[in-house]
Amino acid sequence: MNRRHALLLIALVPLALRAAEPLRAPLPLHAPVQDKNFYVLSVLREQLPRVLAAKREALHKAATECEKEAECFAAAMRWSDAEMMEVAAALRPTEELMRALRRSGAYVRYASKPDDELLAAAWLDAARGINNIRRRWSRTSACRPRRSSSSRTRGIPPPICATPRA
Repeated sequence: MNRRHALLLIALVPLALRAAEPLRAPLPLHAPVQDKNFYVLSVLREQLPRVLAAKREALHKAATECEKEAECFAAAMRWSDAEMMEVAAALRPTEELMRALRRSGAYVRYASKPDDELLAAAWLDAARGINNIRRRWSRTSACRPRRSSSSRTRGIPPPICATPRA
């Protein structure tokens, strides 16, 4: 009897070890910075051109009218709340898209939401994140965020300061 138990135990060990393997694999990073920070944008590649036509037009207009005014162009690049909500409403959750978003593990906060709400929430997170980056790096009246003193010793140049306006 003990021998049978030992054989059964030996036979079940590989099954137990296989069950302990992680269910999720790391995200495939095709565009690492974009995929890591704004995974929803990578997954939405097919839908974004269709829903972003108005934003593209505003950026084209800013490029031709703002000339050398950095703040003018930066303002056109930022997403307004109305624009973000308009894009969120225009996005369509396909089965393939939602499978990719849910399996990625990047939006666990919204896992309990239905597909359309999860997609909208992921898009709004990305748009707000992009706005934050643009807001921080487009300031023309002050220096860009400072780096630590250790970064200067490694050959990284000091922060770039814009010249003050007269």
